[in-house]
Amino acid sequence: MKEFSSMYSNFNDFINSTSAAHVNGYIKGCGSIKMLMEEIEDLGLSEKSNNRLIEIVKGYGR
Repeated sequence: MKEFSSMYSNFNDFINSTSAAHVNGYIKGCGSIKMLMEEIEDLGLSEKSNNRLIEIVKGYGR
């Protein structure tokens, strides 16, 4: 969330963010590791957050 708040100074921009929606979906278990790896660089996250998101998605076994 901290990374997104620095990307979007306006809360409405955050709410309408495609990147935030995609990250949220992955965290909730939607999407596969293959899908994530195809778009992870476009999400705008730090390397640390990318790695954490990968761990989360791998945990779902998809």
